[in-house]
Amino acid sequence: MGKKHFEGWYFKHQKEDETICFIVGRAEDKAFIQIITKDFSKTFNYALEDYRVSYTMTQIRIGESIFTRDGCIINIHLDDMIIRGRLSYGRLTMLKSDIMGIFRYVPWMECRHGVVSMDHNVTGNVEINGEKIDLTGGKGYIECDKGRSFPKWYLWCQCNSFETKTSVMIAVAKIPFLGLSFTGTISSVFYQGKEYRFATYLGARVLEHSSKNVVIKQGNMKLVADFEGGKGHDLDAPQKGNMTRNIIEKVNTHAHFKMFIEGEPLFNLQSENACLEYMAPAATMECVEPIEI
Repeated sequence: MGKKHFEGWYFKHQKEDETICFIVGRAEDKAFIQIITKDFSKTFNYALEDYRVSYTMTQIRIGESIFTRDGCIINIHLDDMIIRGRLSYGRLTMLKSDIMGIFRYVPWMECRHGVVSMDHNVTGNVEINGEKIDLTGGKGYIECDKGRSFPKWYLWCQCNSFETKTSVMIAVAKIPFLGLSFTGTISSVFYQGKEYRFATYLGARVLEHSSKNVVIKQGNMKLVADFEGGKGHDLDAPQKGNMTRNIIEKVNTHAHFKMFIEGEPLFNLQSENACLEYMAPAATMECVEPIEI
């Protein structure tokens, strides 16, 4: 495959304040399943030959567990833990086009992001060391990442835990470009059956970004998100093809989302169950104007 690479698939399941996310994938030296809940996170390592994937069907088999776009079967017996479960997914809410846009054609990108489903219903349960967690009636989300490394610093947030059928995914990152870098975004909002996309390749500008908030403007649209609280848990992340970097994800963060079109509010929504990752830059940085593509 040339340069060292990784790939990972993120399957999120959430019902009220119960959240179980499985991150399955492979790096240069191993395959893995990571689990994160509101209470703990844990990484289970596997041999590379235990990892098999069908990209056309979005089907990943690792050890005795199977993850697909229709649901998953979890069967983990490692490190004195037993995790078993069967989850089924309803109709997926898919993007009309690749979230990377024209950046999917750029060969030097550190990481390529993909969204499989912004929102779908979940049926079934997961049992962790004998404790059963019922997720029937909950919501799901699926995405994937492939490349060499996660960005040096980034903000990622996802939430579809609202009273209305709404899903938000925000990604802001420092993107290296020809020896320099710029602050870019690929973000999507599904609201009342319509997608609103914010992306650098569409002219979006990141006006503010921190562990507490993000503000993105694109044409006559503006997206504002504020974050507060939530307990974080450690996860492994890729660095030059190996899972040697440590990041922290919160799965029960309070988030307040507002969107405006031509200055008029489109929605004003809050949730106690947003997922959030924020890896801070080494020093405070000003947002850089997006490059012309």
